[in-house]
Amino acid sequence: MSLHLRLAQPADAADLLAWRNDPKTRALSRQPEEISWEDHCRWLDRMIADPGCLFLVAWLDGTRVGVVRFNRRGQADVWEVSITVAPVAQGRGLGRRILNEGVARLRRDHPGAEVLAAVRPGNLASERLFLGAGFRPTQSDEAFAHFVLGA
Repeated sequence: MSLHLRLAQPADAADLLAWRNDPKTRALSRQPEEISWEDHCRWLDRMIADPGCLFLVAWLDGTRVGVVRFNRRGQADVWEVSITVAPVAQGRGLGRRILNEGVARLRRDHPGAEVLAAVRPGNLASERLFLGAGFRPTQSDEAFAHFVLGA
């Protein structure tokens, strides 16, 4: 199975919104409320245009299966990661592959980048994903647990 990542495009909007509004995904998100099509399209356009955002769509054998997004936090070379695997593609080990390929892509352009993950308490699948990918727990200034992958 051939997995590859490419930059997000407006044509990805419908799949991304469907995944984002999936009830299980929403329950584990920073912002658990449902997002409208109009708000989603405005947000996607901003993310695509933002030089402090690397937004990648994962494809497996010609089908979108997930996304990984990195947003720069402040002036430091710290990037917060967000990852979603399409509901129909979950449970196949794709999260780790998407995350690892996304981090590799980020570090090609930003070799010293640290990657920060914020995980909602009780989201054991995400904790296992990040710990298994080499992230380590770190101090958090919010209700979410934080994990960091050093440069």
